[in-house]
Amino acid sequence: MRAPDSRFYIEHAEWARGKSRLELPLDPAPDLVMEIEGTAPLFPRLPIFAAAGVPEIWCYAGTALRVLILDGATHREAAQSSALPGLSAETIAEFLRLNREMKSPAWARQVRAWAQAQRG
Repeated sequence: MRAPDSRFYIEHAEWARGKSRLELPLDPAPDLVMEIEGTAPLFPRLPIFAAAGVPEIWCYAGTALRVLILDGATHREAAQSSALPGLSAETIAEFLRLNREMKSPAWARQVRAWAQAQRG
């Protein structure tokens, strides 16, 4: 199986820091995997991600994003991220769209401002 387009450790961030190679099943599964539609079809790999215990997948297809949450042995579509509570699929898709249009520092400031507003 090819590696996901991106993988993120949230719960195991300290463990993952500096680690360049993932060795499943010895290592913990990433908390979040991001796949870009078009690089390779996601559907055939969903059972593999589920068996590995990947709790959340973001699947981006140009303008739309689907959040898939592990529910038992399969992933189901959800309106919001469970890894990053309060973050909806629509907001994630908007951030990805803006990332293509804005310079990185301005984009990062906008994402940071959104996150700070969510904390109240």
